[in-house]
Amino acid sequence: MSLPDGNHDPVTFWNNFRSYIDFMRRELGVLNIEFQPKPGRGLYAQMSASPDTATIRTRCDSAITPVTLANHHWQIEELLFAKKVLDTVPAAVLVDVGANMGLFTRQILGWCGNVKRTFAYEPEPANFACLLHNVACFDNVVPEMVGLAETDGVFRLFLDLQNCGNNSLVSDDLAGAQTKGATEVRVINAAVEARRWLEDGLPIFYKSDTQGYDEKIITLLPDEVWDNVVGGVIEIENIDKPEFEMAKFVAFLDRYENKVILDRPETIVSTSEVLGYLHRGKGPGVDLGFWK
Repeated sequence: MSLPDGNHDPVTFWNNFRSYIDFMRRELGVLNIEFQPKPGRGLYAQMSASPDTATIRTRCDSAITPVTLANHHWQIEELLFAKKVLDTVPAAVLVDVGANMGLFTRQILGWCGNVKRTFAYEPEPANFACLLHNVACFDNVVPEMVGLAETDGVFRLFLDLQNCGNNSLVSDDLAGAQTKGATEVRVINAAVEARRWLEDGLPIFYKSDTQGYDEKIITLLPDEVWDNVVGGVIEIENIDKPEFEMAKFVAFLDRYENKVILDRPETIVSTSEVLGYLHRGKGPGVDLGFWK
């Protein structure tokens, strides 16, 4: 699979490609697609023991899968940013909240040899099954089929059946979703779970992509955790989300003098500018990178 050349309309190409994958899921019953990433690409597990047999397994969705098949990477800007931050420390712990199919974790572990332990949280069972496959080539991952919340319990997870990354514990108002579903998933106390991240005494790289829960989880975590987080990536988006303590979220942002929107990584943004993204009209979110 290759990107269209100058003789093909890229919009038509992507629409046809996504429609074909959607057809395979709906009409042929294809659940997953598995492929071997090319050497040098983000999803190639070059730091694993057997990178040439460490395949990627994705859900047969029409959003994430077409991109990974065409590019053999996923949100490469996150990998480039995380690697830049992780290169500043000799060893680190990776925390991936809302890990989905494990593509972020897979890319970090494939390209950053100093990550000694990884905690990956994904509550949706089919996504979690792909995550297990995608990180099986590494022996330093602690995968957990749970979400993080204020207390232990069972939540209703709203699903976009065509985009396995567009799921939400907050609302069924899933932007762009044409077919929806729901399932019950387990959640655990974020503040209690975070104590495990500190056990190795290493700096932490923190990534969170939870469709509306990022700010809530951030404000639930104790200061001791943030004292050890050297950098991370979160999503900033004005969508339905649970109430959270704004003062604590502002204090979190103020901890990190260096903040960038990942599609403009050369421009440092202030806390007030970040809050501007949080409060602007509803629309696509932005990925915020931060580091000390």
